[in-house]
Amino acid sequence: MTAQPHEQGTMPAIDKKFASVRKALFHPDDIAAFDAGLAKLTSISPTDLASLDEFLESWWRTAVIANRDHEDWHRALNVAERIQRGEPP
Repeated sequence: MTAQPHEQGTMPAIDKKFASVRKALFHPDDIAAFDAGLAKLTSISPTDLASLDEFLESWWRTAVIANRDHEDWHRALNVAERIQRGEPP
């Protein structure tokens, strides 16, 4: 079995900016987690810029992976939910 490469240039690039990453998220759970995490990080004074950088990098990766294949991302989240409930994947 070999991995099939994704076609280059078929998906618009996602800028590493908070607004761009937030806009690229489409699953309601991802959007809620992004919003909650950002609110938590920005409520701390002074704001920890290193933590904000890590947060943005992590969510940017999530957005890129999720946007490669929406259906596959939904399946992955469904499996994760079943595992969290103690059910077999």
